Amino acid sequence: MGQGSTYEDFLAAQDINPETVVVLRDGDPVPLDDEIEDGEISIIRVVSSG
Repeated sequence: MGQGSTYEDFLAAQDINPETVVVLRDGDPVPLDDEIEDGEISIIRVVSSG
């Protein structure tokens, strides 16, 4: 990803629907429109049922 890319850009490049995941940086959730920063990134799939 290029400089200035957002987490949403990354998810789109990986063909991941941003409505189905939570992105964590160093264990804390981040807004998808934040620029990607150094740190440990985790993508957690959110499952809901009713």
